[in-house]
Amino acid sequence: MSDATATNEQTRESAWQRYFHGQYSAARAYLFSKLFLCTVALDTWMLMIGHAGRYGVDGFNVAQFRWLDRVQPLPTAALYVGVLVLAGLLALSIAVCGNHPLALAALFVLYTFSWSMSMLDSYQHHYFVSSVLFCLVFFPRVTATQIHPLHALPAALEKPAKTKRKAQHAEQNAARAESRGWLYVLACGVAIFAYAVIDTQHSWLLFEACIGVIALATWRYAGTSGAAPATTSGFGYNLLGATVGVLYTYTSIAKMDAQWCAGHTILRISSAERVFAPLVGWFVQLGMPAERFWSLFATSVIPLELSVALGYWLAVRQDASDKPWVRWACAIAWFMAMTLHVGAEAMGLQIGWFSYYMMLLAAAYLLPAGVVDRLCTLLSWPARFAAVQLADWESDDSTQENLPALGLAAAVAVVLGLVGKQIDLPGAQAACLCAGAALCALVLWAATRKRAARLRRVILGTGIAALLMWGAIARSEVRWDFYRYLGGDLKRRNQPEAALEAYLKGERYAPPGQSRKDKIAELKQELGR
Repeated sequence: MSDATATNEQTRESAWQRYFHGQYSAARAYLFSKLFLCTVALDTWMLMIGHAGRYGVDGFNVAQFRWLDRVQPLPTAALYVGVLVLAGLLALSIAVCGNHPLALAALFVLYTFSWSMSMLDSYQHHYFVSSVLFCLVFFPRVTATQIHPLHALPAALEKPAKTKRKAQHAEQNAARAESRGWLYVLACGVAIFAYAVIDTQHSWLLFEACIGVIALATWRYAGTSGAAPATTSGFGYNLLGATVGVLYTYTSIAKMDAQWCAGHTILRISSAERVFAPLVGWFVQLGMPAERFWSLFATSVIPLELSVALGYWLAVRQDASDKPWVRWACAIAWFMAMTLHVGAEAMGLQIGWFSYYMMLLAAAYLLPAGVVDRLCTLLSWPARFAAVQLADWESDDSTQENLPALGLAAAVAVVLGLVGKQIDLPGAQAACLCAGAALCALVLWAATRKRAARLRRVILGTGIAALLMWGAIARSEVRWDFYRYLGGDLKRRNQPEAALEAYLKGERYAPPGQSRKDKIAELKQELGR
Protein backbone atom coordinates (compact mmCIF):
# COMPACT_ATOMS: atom_id res chain seq x y z
CA MET A 1 0.00 0.00 0.00
CA SER A 2 1.41 3.38 -1.01
CA ASP A 3 1.83 6.26 1.42
CA ALA A 4 -0.81 8.29 -0.47
CA THR A 5 -3.39 5.49 -0.16
CA ALA A 6 -2.68 5.08 3.55
CA THR A 7 -3.04 8.82 4.08
CA ASN A 8 -6.39 8.88 2.23
CA GLU A 9 -7.74 6.01 4.35
CA GLN A 10 -6.65 7.76 7.55
CA THR A 11 -8.35 10.94 6.37
CA ARG A 12 -11.60 9.08 5.61
CA GLU A 13 -11.48 7.36 9.00
CA SER A 14 -10.86 10.66 10.71
CA ALA A 15 -13.83 12.27 8.93
CA TRP A 16 -16.05 9.33 9.97
CA GLN A 17 -14.89 9.63 13.57
CA ARG A 18 -15.42 13.39 13.61
CA TYR A 19 -18.95 13.10 12.25
CA PHE A 20 -20.34 10.11 14.14
CA HIS A 21 -18.26 10.36 17.33
CA GLY A 22 -17.74 14.11 17.61
CA GLN A 23 -18.54 16.32 20.59
CA TYR A 24 -21.91 18.04 21.08
CA SER A 25 -23.84 19.82 23.81
CA ALA A 26 -24.76 17.42 26.62
CA ALA A 27 -27.98 19.37 27.20
CA ARG A 28 -29.20 18.43 23.71
CA ALA A 29 -28.95 14.68 24.33
CA TYR A 30 -30.31 14.92 27.87
CA LEU A 31 -33.29 17.12 27.06
CA PHE A 32 -34.28 15.24 23.92
CA SER A 33 -34.08 11.78 25.49
CA LYS A 34 -36.19 12.77 28.51
CA LEU A 35 -38.89 14.61 26.57
CA PHE A 36 -39.02 12.01 23.81
CA LEU A 37 -39.50 9.15 26.27
CA CYS A 38 -42.28 11.06 28.05
CA THR A 39 -43.99 11.68 24.69
CA VAL A 40 -43.71 8.00 23.74
CA ALA A 41 -45.30 7.00 27.05
CA LEU A 42 -48.24 9.37 26.55
CA ASP A 43 -48.60 8.28 22.92
CA THR A 44 -48.90 4.61 23.84
CA TRP A 45 -51.41 5.23 26.63
CA MET A 46 -53.55 8.03 25.22
CA LEU A 47 -53.65 7.23 21.50
CA MET A 48 -52.54 3.73 20.55
CA ILE A 49 -54.57 1.80 23.15
CA GLY A 50 -57.84 3.16 21.77
CA HIS A 51 -57.59 0.94 18.67
CA ALA A 52 -56.87 -2.29 20.57
CA GLY A 53 -60.39 -3.67 20.10
CA ARG A 54 -59.65 -4.53 16.44
CA TYR A 55 -56.98 -7.09 17.39
CA GLY A 56 -57.77 -10.80 17.29
CA VAL A 57 -61.09 -10.46 15.44
CA ASP A 58 -62.22 -13.91 14.19
CA GLY A 59 -58.73 -15.31 14.86
CA PHE A 60 -57.25 -13.53 11.84
CA ASN A 61 -54.02 -11.55 11.74
CA VAL A 62 -51.21 -10.53 9.39
CA ALA A 63 -48.00 -9.34 11.06
CA GLN A 64 -45.73 -6.65 9.67
CA PHE A 65 -43.07 -9.33 9.13
CA ARG A 66 -43.93 -12.76 7.76
CA TRP A 67 -41.64 -14.60 10.17
CA LEU A 68 -43.36 -12.98 13.15
CA ASP A 69 -46.64 -14.76 12.39
CA ARG A 70 -44.83 -18.08 12.88
CA VAL A 71 -43.48 -17.33 16.37
CA GLN A 72 -45.95 -14.96 18.05
CA PRO A 73 -49.31 -15.86 19.61
CA LEU A 74 -52.43 -14.51 17.97
CA PRO A 75 -52.56 -10.77 18.78
CA THR A 76 -55.59 -9.97 20.89
CA ALA A 77 -56.84 -6.79 22.50
CA ALA A 78 -55.45 -7.93 25.85
CA LEU A 79 -52.00 -8.68 24.40
CA TYR A 80 -51.86 -5.37 22.53
CA VAL A 81 -52.97 -3.33 25.56
CA GLY A 82 -50.54 -5.20 27.82
CA VAL A 83 -47.58 -4.54 25.54
CA LEU A 84 -48.46 -0.84 25.24
CA VAL A 85 -48.93 -0.46 29.01
CA LEU A 86 -45.53 -2.06 29.63
CA ALA A 87 -43.84 0.00 26.90
CA GLY A 88 -45.24 3.28 28.20
CA LEU A 89 -44.46 2.40 31.81
CA LEU A 90 -40.87 1.49 30.93
CA ALA A 91 -40.42 4.63 28.84
CA LEU A 92 -41.58 6.92 31.63
CA SER A 93 -39.59 5.02 34.26
CA ILE A 94 -36.41 5.50 32.21
CA ALA A 95 -37.21 9.20 31.81
CA VAL A 96 -37.61 9.55 35.59
CA CYS A 97 -34.81 7.23 36.76
CA GLY A 98 -32.15 7.77 34.10
CA ASN A 99 -30.98 6.14 30.89
CA HIS A 100 -29.55 2.63 30.91
CA PRO A 101 -28.66 0.80 27.66
CA LEU A 102 -30.32 -2.46 28.70
CA ALA A 103 -33.56 -0.75 29.72
CA LEU A 104 -33.62 1.24 26.48
CA ALA A 105 -32.98 -1.93 24.47
CA ALA A 106 -35.92 -3.62 26.22
CA LEU A 107 -38.08 -0.59 25.42
CA PHE A 108 -37.04 -0.75 21.77
CA VAL A 109 -38.09 -4.42 21.60
CA LEU A 110 -41.43 -3.82 23.37
CA TYR A 111 -42.42 -0.81 21.30
CA THR A 112 -41.36 -2.42 18.02
CA PHE A 113 -43.36 -5.52 18.88
CA SER A 114 -46.44 -3.37 19.60
CA TRP A 115 -46.74 -2.11 16.02
CA SER A 116 -45.13 -5.02 14.20
CA MET A 117 -47.44 -7.68 15.63
CA SER A 118 -50.19 -6.70 13.16
CA MET A 119 -50.80 -4.77 9.95
CA LEU A 120 -53.69 -3.12 11.79
CA ASP A 121 -51.14 -0.55 12.97
CA SER A 122 -50.74 1.51 9.82
CA TYR A 123 -49.08 4.60 11.25
CA GLN A 124 -45.74 4.91 9.48
CA HIS A 125 -44.28 7.14 12.16
CA HIS A 126 -44.36 4.23 14.60
CA TYR A 127 -41.57 2.68 12.55
CA PHE A 128 -39.63 5.92 12.89
CA VAL A 129 -40.16 5.98 16.67
CA SER A 130 -38.55 2.54 16.83
CA SER A 131 -35.55 3.92 14.92
CA VAL A 132 -35.24 6.74 17.45
CA LEU A 133 -35.46 4.29 20.37
CA PHE A 134 -32.70 2.21 18.80
CA CYS A 135 -30.45 5.28 18.59
CA LEU A 136 -31.26 6.14 22.23
CA VAL A 137 -29.61 2.89 23.30
CA PHE A 138 -26.28 4.46 22.29
CA PHE A 139 -26.94 7.90 23.80
CA PRO A 140 -24.54 9.08 26.53
CA ARG A 141 -25.58 8.49 30.14
CA VAL A 142 -25.59 12.04 31.50
CA THR A 143 -27.49 13.35 34.49
CA ALA A 144 -29.06 16.74 35.10
CA THR A 145 -26.56 17.56 37.86
CA GLN A 146 -23.64 16.79 35.56
CA ILE A 147 -24.93 19.36 33.07
CA HIS A 148 -26.05 21.97 35.59
CA PRO A 149 -25.33 21.52 39.32
CA LEU A 150 -28.19 22.96 41.34
CA HIS A 151 -26.06 25.52 43.18
CA ALA A 152 -23.26 26.07 40.68
CA LEU A 153 -21.18 29.24 40.82
CA PRO A 154 -20.03 30.96 37.66
CA ALA A 155 -16.69 29.60 36.49
CA ALA A 156 -14.91 32.87 37.24
CA LEU A 157 -16.11 32.72 40.85
CA GLU A 158 -14.90 29.21 41.56
CA LYS A 159 -11.35 30.48 42.08
CA PRO A 160 -10.53 31.47 45.68
CA ALA A 161 -10.80 35.24 46.20
CA LYS A 162 -7.57 36.92 47.24
CA THR A 163 -9.22 39.74 49.19
CA LYS A 164 -12.25 40.09 51.39
CA ARG A 165 -13.76 42.61 48.99
CA LYS A 166 -13.41 40.20 46.05
CA ALA A 167 -14.96 37.44 48.15
CA GLN A 168 -17.97 39.61 48.96
CA HIS A 169 -18.28 40.58 45.31
CA ALA A 170 -18.21 36.90 44.31
CA GLU A 171 -20.96 36.06 46.80
CA GLN A 172 -23.13 38.90 45.52
CA ASN A 173 -22.70 37.75 41.93
CA ALA A 174 -23.57 34.20 42.91
CA ALA A 175 -26.72 35.42 44.69
CA ARG A 176 -27.76 37.45 41.63
CA ALA A 177 -27.17 34.45 39.36
CA GLU A 178 -29.36 32.25 41.56
CA SER A 179 -32.07 34.95 41.68
CA ARG A 180 -32.07 35.17 37.89
CA GLY A 181 -32.51 31.42 37.74
CA TRP A 182 -35.52 31.54 40.07
CA LEU A 183 -37.08 34.41 38.10
CA TYR A 184 -36.62 32.40 34.90
CA VAL A 185 -38.33 29.36 36.39
CA LEU A 186 -41.14 31.56 37.76
CA ALA A 187 -41.75 33.34 34.42
CA CYS A 188 -41.92 30.08 32.46
CA GLY A 189 -44.07 28.42 35.13
CA VAL A 190 -46.59 31.28 35.13
CA ALA A 191 -46.78 31.19 31.31
CA ILE A 192 -47.43 27.43 31.24
CA PHE A 193 -49.97 27.60 34.10
CA ALA A 194 -51.83 30.51 32.49
CA TYR A 195 -52.00 28.67 29.17
CA ALA A 196 -53.31 25.51 30.83
CA VAL A 197 -56.04 27.45 32.68
CA ILE A 198 -57.09 29.87 29.93
CA ASP A 199 -56.83 27.76 26.79
CA THR A 200 -59.78 25.37 26.95
CA GLN A 201 -60.37 25.41 23.16
CA HIS A 202 -56.77 24.61 22.14
CA SER A 203 -56.23 27.92 20.36
CA TRP A 204 -53.07 28.14 18.25
CA LEU A 205 -52.80 31.86 19.10
CA LEU A 206 -52.66 31.24 22.85
CA PHE A 207 -50.26 28.34 22.37
CA GLU A 208 -47.89 30.53 20.34
CA ALA A 209 -48.19 33.30 22.97
CA CYS A 210 -47.14 30.83 25.69
CA ILE A 211 -44.21 29.58 23.62
CA GLY A 212 -43.25 33.21 22.88
CA VAL A 213 -43.07 34.09 26.59
CA ILE A 214 -40.90 31.04 27.30
CA ALA A 215 -38.67 31.84 24.32
CA LEU A 216 -38.24 35.47 25.45
CA ALA A 217 -37.45 34.42 29.03
CA THR A 218 -34.97 31.84 27.75
CA TRP A 219 -33.26 34.41 25.54
CA ARG A 220 -32.98 36.89 28.42
CA TYR A 221 -31.77 34.35 30.94
CA ALA A 222 -28.00 34.05 30.88
CA GLY A 223 -27.89 30.98 33.11
CA THR A 224 -26.27 30.55 36.52
CA SER A 225 -22.94 29.67 34.97
CA GLY A 226 -20.73 31.81 32.79
CA ALA A 227 -19.00 28.74 31.36
CA ALA A 228 -19.73 27.30 27.93
CA PRO A 229 -22.37 24.54 27.78
CA ALA A 230 -21.08 21.13 28.85
CA THR A 231 -20.23 18.79 25.99
CA THR A 232 -20.25 15.03 25.65
CA SER A 233 -19.99 12.36 22.97
CA GLY A 234 -21.93 9.29 21.98
CA PHE A 235 -22.60 7.50 18.72
CA GLY A 236 -26.40 7.45 19.12
CA TYR A 237 -26.99 11.22 19.00
CA ASN A 238 -25.00 11.65 15.78
CA LEU A 239 -26.60 8.57 14.22
CA LEU A 240 -30.08 9.89 15.00
CA GLY A 241 -29.32 13.28 13.42
CA ALA A 242 -28.16 11.60 10.22
CA THR A 243 -31.21 9.29 10.28
CA VAL A 244 -33.62 12.22 10.54
CA GLY A 245 -31.87 13.80 7.54
CA VAL A 246 -32.47 10.60 5.57
CA LEU A 247 -36.14 10.60 6.65
CA TYR A 248 -36.75 14.11 5.32
CA THR A 249 -34.94 13.27 2.10
CA TYR A 250 -37.08 10.16 1.59
CA THR A 251 -40.35 11.99 2.28
CA SER A 252 -39.41 14.76 -0.16
CA ILE A 253 -38.57 12.26 -2.90
CA ALA A 254 -41.85 10.39 -2.23
CA LYS A 255 -43.73 13.61 -2.99
CA MET A 256 -42.20 13.90 -6.47
CA ASP A 257 -45.22 12.38 -8.21
CA ALA A 258 -47.86 13.94 -10.43
CA GLN A 259 -50.75 13.65 -7.94
CA TRP A 260 -48.84 15.40 -5.16
CA CYS A 261 -47.33 18.12 -7.37
CA ALA A 262 -50.76 18.90 -8.81
CA GLY A 263 -52.09 19.46 -5.28
CA HIS A 264 -54.65 16.64 -5.43
CA THR A 265 -53.12 14.54 -2.63
CA ILE A 266 -52.86 17.32 -0.05
CA LEU A 267 -56.48 18.32 -0.67
CA ARG A 268 -57.66 14.71 -0.30
CA ILE A 269 -55.84 13.85 2.96
CA SER A 270 -56.20 17.13 4.87
CA SER A 271 -58.49 20.07 5.57
CA ALA A 272 -56.09 22.47 3.83
CA GLU A 273 -58.83 23.73 1.52
CA ARG A 274 -60.84 24.98 4.50
CA VAL A 275 -57.86 26.24 6.55
CA PHE A 276 -56.31 28.25 3.73
CA ALA A 277 -59.57 29.34 2.07
CA PRO A 278 -58.97 33.08 2.78
CA LEU A 279 -55.46 32.90 1.34
CA VAL A 280 -56.66 31.04 -1.75
CA GLY A 281 -59.41 33.60 -2.25
CA TRP A 282 -56.88 36.43 -2.09
CA PHE A 283 -54.67 34.84 -4.75
CA VAL A 284 -57.72 34.12 -6.94
CA GLN A 285 -58.60 37.81 -6.80
CA LEU A 286 -55.07 38.59 -8.00
CA GLY A 287 -55.69 36.40 -11.03
CA MET A 288 -54.12 33.07 -10.00
CA PRO A 289 -56.34 30.00 -10.58
CA ALA A 290 -57.02 27.94 -7.44
CA GLU A 291 -55.55 24.84 -9.12
CA ARG A 292 -52.30 26.72 -9.73
CA PHE A 293 -52.17 27.85 -6.11
CA TRP A 294 -52.52 24.31 -4.76
CA SER A 295 -49.95 23.00 -7.21
CA LEU A 296 -47.39 25.59 -6.06
CA PHE A 297 -48.35 25.04 -2.42
CA ALA A 298 -47.83 21.26 -2.59
CA THR A 299 -44.67 21.45 -4.70
CA SER A 300 -43.05 23.93 -2.29
CA VAL A 301 -42.99 21.22 0.39
CA ILE A 302 -40.35 19.27 -1.57
CA PRO A 303 -37.50 21.84 -1.42
CA LEU A 304 -38.59 22.71 2.13
CA GLU A 305 -38.07 19.13 3.33
CA LEU A 306 -34.77 18.83 1.44
CA SER A 307 -33.53 21.99 3.17
CA VAL A 308 -34.51 20.60 6.58
CA ALA A 309 -32.67 17.35 5.76
CA LEU A 310 -29.51 19.33 5.01
CA GLY A 311 -29.97 21.21 8.27
CA TYR A 312 -30.01 17.96 10.27
CA TRP A 313 -26.87 16.68 8.58
CA LEU A 314 -25.13 19.94 9.51
CA ALA A 315 -26.63 19.97 13.03
CA VAL A 316 -24.65 16.89 14.05
CA ARG A 317 -21.47 18.98 13.77
CA GLN A 318 -22.71 22.47 14.67
CA ASP A 319 -21.46 22.40 18.31
CA ALA A 320 -17.98 21.26 17.28
CA SER A 321 -17.73 23.65 14.32
CA ASP A 322 -16.33 27.16 14.60
CA LYS A 323 -18.03 28.31 11.38
CA PRO A 324 -20.93 30.75 12.03
CA TRP A 325 -22.68 29.82 8.78
CA VAL A 326 -23.28 26.30 10.10
CA ARG A 327 -25.22 27.63 13.09
CA TRP A 328 -27.14 30.05 10.87
CA ALA A 329 -28.07 27.22 8.49
CA CYS A 330 -29.32 25.12 11.41
CA ALA A 331 -31.40 28.02 12.76
CA ILE A 332 -33.01 28.52 9.34
CA ALA A 333 -33.68 24.78 9.13
CA TRP A 334 -35.36 24.97 12.56
CA PHE A 335 -37.71 27.69 11.30
CA MET A 336 -38.50 25.63 8.19
CA ALA A 337 -39.15 22.47 10.21
CA MET A 338 -41.45 24.29 12.64
CA THR A 339 -43.34 25.92 9.76
CA LEU A 340 -43.76 22.53 8.08
CA HIS A 341 -45.08 20.68 11.13
CA VAL A 342 -47.19 23.48 12.60
CA GLY A 343 -48.79 23.71 9.16
CA ALA A 344 -49.39 19.94 9.15
CA GLU A 345 -51.21 20.19 12.49
CA ALA A 346 -53.22 23.20 11.34
CA MET A 347 -54.36 21.24 8.25
CA GLY A 348 -55.59 18.38 10.42
CA LEU A 349 -53.50 15.59 8.90
CA GLN A 350 -54.32 12.23 10.51
CA ILE A 351 -50.73 11.41 11.53
CA GLY A 352 -51.02 10.96 15.29
CA TRP A 353 -48.30 12.75 17.23
CA PHE A 354 -45.73 12.64 14.44
CA SER A 355 -45.56 16.44 14.17
CA TYR A 356 -44.83 16.76 17.89
CA TYR A 357 -42.00 14.24 17.68
CA MET A 358 -40.49 16.18 14.79
CA MET A 359 -40.85 19.56 16.51
CA LEU A 360 -39.09 18.12 19.55
CA LEU A 361 -36.28 16.85 17.33
CA ALA A 362 -35.99 20.26 15.66
CA ALA A 363 -35.70 22.04 19.01
CA ALA A 364 -33.03 19.64 20.30
CA TYR A 365 -30.89 19.47 17.15
CA LEU A 366 -31.35 22.74 15.25
CA LEU A 367 -31.60 25.47 17.89
CA PRO A 368 -28.35 27.11 19.10
CA ALA A 369 -26.60 25.24 21.90
CA GLY A 370 -27.00 28.18 24.29
CA VAL A 371 -30.79 28.19 23.88
CA VAL A 372 -31.06 24.42 24.44
CA ASP A 373 -28.73 24.67 27.43
CA ARG A 374 -30.87 27.36 29.05
CA LEU A 375 -34.05 25.41 28.39
CA CYS A 376 -32.35 22.47 30.11
CA THR A 377 -31.81 24.57 33.25
CA LEU A 378 -35.57 25.15 33.37
CA LEU A 379 -36.89 21.69 32.53
CA SER A 380 -34.27 19.75 34.51
CA TRP A 381 -34.71 21.77 37.70
CA PRO A 382 -37.02 19.18 39.37
CA ALA A 383 -34.54 16.40 38.55
CA ARG A 384 -31.60 18.38 39.94
CA PHE A 385 -33.52 19.30 43.09
CA ALA A 386 -34.54 15.67 43.68
CA ALA A 387 -30.96 14.46 43.08
CA VAL A 388 -29.65 16.79 45.78
CA GLN A 389 -32.34 15.73 48.24
CA LEU A 390 -31.84 12.00 47.60
CA ALA A 391 -28.03 12.02 47.50
CA ASP A 392 -27.52 10.84 51.08
CA TRP A 393 -30.36 8.31 50.88
CA GLU A 394 -28.90 6.68 47.78
CA SER A 395 -25.32 6.64 49.07
CA ASP A 396 -26.17 4.33 51.99
CA ASP A 397 -25.19 0.87 50.76
CA SER A 398 -25.20 -0.90 54.13
CA THR A 399 -26.61 -4.39 54.36
CA GLN A 400 -29.38 -3.16 56.66
CA GLU A 401 -30.72 -0.98 53.86
CA ASN A 402 -31.54 -3.98 51.64
CA LEU A 403 -34.71 -4.83 53.57
CA PRO A 404 -36.27 -1.35 53.24
CA ALA A 405 -35.53 -1.48 49.52
CA LEU A 406 -37.28 -4.83 49.23
CA GLY A 407 -40.24 -3.50 51.19
CA LEU A 408 -40.45 -0.44 49.00
CA ALA A 409 -40.36 -2.63 45.86
CA ALA A 410 -43.20 -4.77 47.24
CA ALA A 411 -45.25 -1.65 47.96
CA VAL A 412 -44.70 -0.33 44.44
CA ALA A 413 -45.72 -3.75 43.05
CA VAL A 414 -49.00 -3.49 44.98
CA VAL A 415 -49.54 0.03 43.61
CA LEU A 416 -48.94 -1.30 40.10
CA GLY A 417 -51.55 -4.02 40.60
CA LEU A 418 -54.11 -1.50 41.85
CA VAL A 419 -53.38 0.87 38.97
CA GLY A 420 -53.79 -1.97 36.47
CA LYS A 421 -57.18 -2.83 37.94
CA GLN A 422 -58.32 0.80 37.87
CA ILE A 423 -57.34 1.19 34.22
CA ASP A 424 -60.18 -1.23 33.40
CA LEU A 425 -58.87 -2.45 30.06
CA PRO A 426 -58.17 -6.08 29.07
CA GLY A 427 -54.54 -6.99 29.65
CA ALA A 428 -53.71 -3.87 31.68
CA GLN A 429 -53.70 -5.49 35.12
CA ALA A 430 -51.72 -8.52 33.90
CA ALA A 431 -49.11 -6.18 32.41
CA CYS A 432 -48.87 -4.15 35.62
CA LEU A 433 -48.50 -7.31 37.72
CA CYS A 434 -45.72 -8.49 35.38
CA ALA A 435 -43.98 -5.13 35.80
CA GLY A 436 -44.27 -5.39 39.59
CA ALA A 437 -42.91 -8.94 39.59
CA ALA A 438 -39.99 -7.92 37.39
CA LEU A 439 -39.19 -5.00 39.71
CA CYS A 440 -39.24 -7.24 42.80
CA ALA A 441 -37.04 -9.83 41.05
CA LEU A 442 -34.54 -7.14 40.08
CA VAL A 443 -34.36 -5.78 43.64
CA LEU A 444 -34.08 -9.29 45.09
CA TRP A 445 -31.21 -10.06 42.71
CA ALA A 446 -29.47 -6.84 43.79
CA ALA A 447 -30.07 -7.70 47.47
CA THR A 448 -28.19 -10.99 47.10
CA ARG A 449 -25.21 -8.86 46.07
CA LYS A 450 -25.90 -6.32 48.85
CA ARG A 451 -26.63 -3.59 46.33
CA ALA A 452 -30.41 -3.22 46.65
CA ALA A 453 -30.05 0.27 48.14
CA ARG A 454 -28.69 1.50 44.82
CA LEU A 455 -32.01 0.66 43.15
CA ARG A 456 -34.12 2.85 45.41
CA ARG A 457 -34.31 5.57 42.76
CA VAL A 458 -35.49 2.96 40.22
CA ILE A 459 -38.14 1.68 42.64
CA LEU A 460 -39.38 5.15 43.47
CA GLY A 461 -39.31 6.21 39.81
CA THR A 462 -41.38 3.17 38.79
CA GLY A 463 -43.99 4.03 41.41
CA ILE A 464 -44.17 7.62 40.17
CA ALA A 465 -44.46 6.38 36.56
CA ALA A 466 -47.33 4.05 37.56
CA LEU A 467 -49.28 6.89 39.17
CA LEU A 468 -48.66 9.18 36.21
CA MET A 469 -49.84 6.41 33.88
CA TRP A 470 -53.10 6.15 35.77
CA GLY A 471 -53.51 9.93 35.67
CA ALA A 472 -52.84 10.10 31.90
CA ILE A 473 -55.30 7.32 31.06
CA ALA A 474 -57.95 8.65 33.45
CA ARG A 475 -57.72 12.15 31.95
CA SER A 476 -57.82 10.94 28.35
CA GLU A 477 -60.64 9.43 26.31
CA VAL A 478 -58.74 6.27 25.46
CA ARG A 479 -61.05 3.92 27.39
CA TRP A 480 -64.08 5.51 25.77
CA ASP A 481 -62.45 5.09 22.36
CA PHE A 482 -61.60 1.46 23.08
CA TYR A 483 -65.09 0.39 24.16
CA ARG A 484 -67.04 2.42 21.57
CA TYR A 485 -64.86 1.15 18.70
CA LEU A 486 -65.17 -2.39 20.06
CA GLY A 487 -68.93 -2.08 20.47
CA GLY A 488 -69.41 -0.74 16.96
CA ASP A 489 -67.27 -3.50 15.46
CA LEU A 490 -69.12 -6.23 17.37
CA LYS A 491 -72.46 -4.80 16.28
CA ARG A 492 -71.42 -4.84 12.62
CA ARG A 493 -70.36 -8.48 13.00
CA ASN A 494 -73.82 -9.35 14.36
CA GLN A 495 -72.77 -10.00 17.96
CA PRO A 496 -75.34 -7.88 19.82
CA GLU A 497 -74.73 -9.42 23.26
CA ALA A 498 -71.00 -8.64 23.23
CA ALA A 499 -71.63 -5.23 21.61
CA LEU A 500 -74.05 -4.28 24.39
CA GLU A 501 -71.53 -5.27 27.05
CA ALA A 502 -68.84 -3.14 25.39
CA TYR A 503 -71.14 -0.11 25.07
CA LEU A 504 -72.21 -0.42 28.73
CA LYS A 505 -68.58 -0.47 29.87
CA GLY A 506 -67.72 2.47 27.63
CA GLU A 507 -70.65 4.50 28.92
CA ARG A 508 -68.79 4.96 32.22
CA TYR A 509 -66.08 6.90 30.39
CA ALA A 510 -68.21 8.75 27.81
CA PRO A 511 -67.31 12.46 27.47
CA PRO A 512 -70.18 14.94 27.77
CA GLY A 513 -72.43 14.87 24.73
CA GLN A 514 -71.03 11.63 23.29
CA SER A 515 -73.18 9.04 25.03
CA ARG A 516 -74.23 5.90 23.15
CA LYS A 517 -77.52 5.51 25.03
CA ASP A 518 -79.47 5.32 21.80
CA LYS A 519 -77.41 2.36 20.58
CA ILE A 520 -77.65 0.71 24.00
CA ALA A 521 -81.44 1.04 23.92
CA GLU A 522 -81.51 -0.33 20.38
CA LEU A 523 -79.43 -3.37 21.35
CA LYS A 524 -81.53 -4.02 24.45
CA GLN A 525 -84.67 -3.93 22.35
CA GLU A 526 -83.10 -6.33 19.85
CA LEU A 527 -82.17 -8.72 22.68
CA GLY A 528 -85.61 -8.40 24.29
CA ARG A 529 -84.38 -6.85 27.53
